[in-house]
Amino acid sequence: MGNKFDYVIEKDETVGELRMRIPSMIIQPYAENAVWHGLSSLKEMGRISILFRLLKPNVLQITVEDNGIGMKRAATYTSNSEAHLRMGMAMTLKRLEIIGRKYRIETSVSIAEALPGTFNPGTRVVIVVPVWFSKEGSQEIAAGSGEVE
Repeated sequence: MGNKFDYVIEKDETVGELRMRIPSMIIQPYAENAVWHGLSSLKEMGRISILFRLLKPNVLQITVEDNGIGMKRAATYTSNSEAHLRMGMAMTLKRLEIIGRKYRIETSVSIAEALPGTFNPGTRVVIVVPVWFSKEGSQEIAAGSGEVE
């Protein structure tokens, strides 16, 4: 998409300087959806932000937000890739459910407009996942049960 959008990845002060490990491929379907459905139709510059915030010592909240056209308008631009993206998000939800049960953490995904009532309301996806921390070569699981795989 050339220089059609920029992005920022941040972690807030609750995370500090620790190195985090999260289940793989959790953020990707939502970031991809933001690019193809939210930002690709924008006439102005798009933006995606990803924020990491620790809710509990073993629970991480990841917010993926874009300033795109929003879910309602994006639905009018259907394509063959839509089924692929939906399947990716459905598989991610199922994986989160399994991971949550394994580590006894209530995982979730919520999706809503970032700025309701505006012309380009964007989309905000909030994902809650278990998190592990690495300290100088050794690994520790914050959940306190099981092993890092």
